[in-house]
Amino acid sequence: MSKKRKKRKVNKLHQASFLSSKFYQSFLSGEVNLLDEISIKKFKNITNEVEKPNFVSSFSGWVLNADKGNGNINQLKRGNKLEKSLSKKLKYDSISSEEDYRRIKYEFLDNDWVLEYEDISLKNRRAFKISSLEFNGKPFYGRPDVVYRNIKTNDRIIVEIKNTGTYNNSIPDGGWFNLQCQLWSYSWIDNFIDSPNIFLYGDIRKMYTLPNWNGTQIKISEPSGQNPGWRIRKNGVLNIDNDNINNLHNQCLELFEYYGGDFISR
Repeated sequence: MSKKRKKRKVNKLHQASFLSSKFYQSFLSGEVNLLDEISIKKFKNITNEVEKPNFVSSFSGWVLNADKGNGNINQLKRGNKLEKSLSKKLKYDSISSEEDYRRIKYEFLDNDWVLEYEDISLKNRRAFKISSLEFNGKPFYGRPDVVYRNIKTNDRIIVEIKNTGTYNNSIPDGGWFNLQCQLWSYSWIDNFIDSPNIFLYGDIRKMYTLPNWNGTQIKISEPSGQNPGWRIRKNGVLNIDNDNINNLHNQCLELFEYYGGDFISR
């Protein structure tokens, strides 16, 4: 008599089994840069009299200002300008575009991940509504740098790109507080609520200025080797069973409340 084959159980929810080891290393073991008592005092004491728009970039800029001081706002603007210019004229290892760069340097990307949104090389991209984050009774809006969607699972990877001239040992584990707050804020975008799993990735790059053959200077950007990643949503819910995600959520929420915002759980 032939033995009947047992049917293998298939979980209808997205399973972690599809994740490669490289994917796991990039997203499931990310540390979080935690506030200390001195940093908390900075955020508590900063004035709230200045106008603060309902935008993620305004929130993250406020976090950077409170943490590092006013001088870093200009540095943030220069970094944003550099990101735009690099995306238009990227020459690194004969890579001709930002998307090519990411496809080569992001080891976790395969053909199932398609580029859904990019706010780096394109102007006047629409801003996404974030109903879970409110300020003065109005919802937040935000433009992530890059979003990838998985065509098989409908999962998403949200990417925030930062360029820095600092040495690696100056980049804290988990990235800077403003980077964490940006990615956390984008994870609540209304249009992404249909994703069972959402992954966050901080693409921190080192920036160099080198002399060109014609006497001018060129700016080179390359991976820093310190790129925090988290699986913030797991099977449709906030992944607070993970200690790092619990820390990330509670800390970003605390800073958002210092900003004057209200979190609306949905």
